[in-house]
Amino acid sequence: ATAAEGVANGYTEDGNCPTPGDNTIKTIKIIPNARSWRCNTMLTAFTASRNMETNSVYGWGTSDKDIDTHMMKNSEWGAVAYLSRSIYGKTDEVWINPANDYTTGCAGDSVSSAATVGCLRAYSTTNGMEASTTGNIYGIYDMSGGAYERTMGNYNNRGASSGWTDAQVAAMESKYLDRYYTAPGDMLNGVGFDYDISVYGDAVYETSGGAGRYNGTSWVGPGNAGWNTDISFLPTTSTTWLARGGHFSHASTAGVFGFNVPGGSVSSYISFRPVLIVGTGL
Repeated sequence: ATAAEGVANGYTEDGNCPTPGDNTIKTIKIIPNARSWRCNTMLTAFTASRNMETNSVYGWGTSDKDIDTHMMKNSEWGAVAYLSRSIYGKTDEVWINPANDYTTGCAGDSVSSAATVGCLRAYSTTNGMEASTTGNIYGIYDMSGGAYERTMGNYNNRGASSGWTDAQVAAMESKYLDRYYTAPGDMLNGVGFDYDISVYGDAVYETSGGAGRYNGTSWVGPGNAGWNTDISFLPTTSTTWLARGGHFSHASTAGVFGFNVPGGSVSSYISFRPVLIVGTGL
């Protein structure tokens, strides 16, 4: 996501977010060759995504009951990840977006390119389309590398630094949130969550083994246990949300099957992705 009103966040990995963050609710745009909208909380990203539903600028009616917009759930990310690997998608690994200024719709010259200064290969070039989930211009871009992307996947109904309280997370409709649970006795030193093996389709448990878990002082596990050696770290009690796709600097460990736990607060390297669903009676 970027925004019609512009984005105020720093544009390099160590760029500084404005204080207290780029948290004004804006009009979301999804376009290539723009800087992604970062430096906001989960609450801002979710609210901006939901507001698309009643904004006539997108071309649908403001009272259309067959439209639902929301911030991408973790299971929805998983669906796209699996499709990218199927006969309906690229069938092999989606290339990384290595642009160090977080420009959308970019690629390098290899599947695991090192970080580039700006956008090396645009979305419409031969190599640029390798960063699409279909391997052509009609797919979904930026699902490997670029900025991390927050998803609506939460452990144990804990708001952490998202902008929501625990009670608000617990009350959220399930159509907008994937819930995960680790029992107290299965926590690692009381702080590291475990896989929730009752959840399927999100491309987390099924596509990784031995993901990194936090023991209170360090991470235990390889941290790149996903398909294609994608990054894999499970949430902690202070970072209870899941982010996907990796970062422009991650080279071979970035990927559509990657997951990590940067948390729900303001960050210069985390963006988000809105989803549009069209159907009857939403």
